[in-house]
Amino acid sequence: MCGKPLGNVLPAPEASPGIPPQPPVVPPPPKPTPAQPSPSPIASPYYPEYQAPPQSQPAPPQPVSRPSIRLIHPSGREFYLKGDEGYIGRRGQNSTTVPDVDLTGLPHEGVVSRSHARLYWDAVQNSYMIMDNSSRNGTFLNGSLLRPGMPYRLGHGVLLQLGQEGLVYFTVAIA
Repeated sequence: MCGKPLGNVLPAPEASPGIPPQPPVVPPPPKPTPAQPSPSPIASPYYPEYQAPPQSQPAPPQPVSRPSIRLIHPSGREFYLKGDEGYIGRRGQNSTTVPDVDLTGLPHEGVVSRSHARLYWDAVQNSYMIMDNSSRNGTFLNGSLLRPGMPYRLGHGVLLQLGQEGLVYFTVAIA
């Protein structure tokens, strides 16, 4: 409109008499694929109905799955903690309460209290912990007596002894 040449602009074809002019052929715009969302209009006063999409939040961290723990007795019997926490002990003769890790039937089971110690998974420590439950004969890790009510970290290969004299002991296996 200002009279300046525009460069590569083709001149309009001349109309032939008796033939109506044809509109130029414009290919349809490509359709967006599902993997590529179509562009959204820019928020402005010209698009009052447009609302900016909500800001995406980062995905919450996935909980770290805890490993499993086994107590391996020298006889070959293995005892598992099924949940995140439980008690090691034995059933009483007149009691219907069953500890989570039931040691009833082991040789020298009398040195094990009914509710001897508590095992639990500590997500902050990222480790299994053990706490002596004021047992009558004590709990030992690698030969060291545990103070009742104090949590101690359990590691793979640690020797766990319940009661004195080394009568009931296990190797801790964490996998």
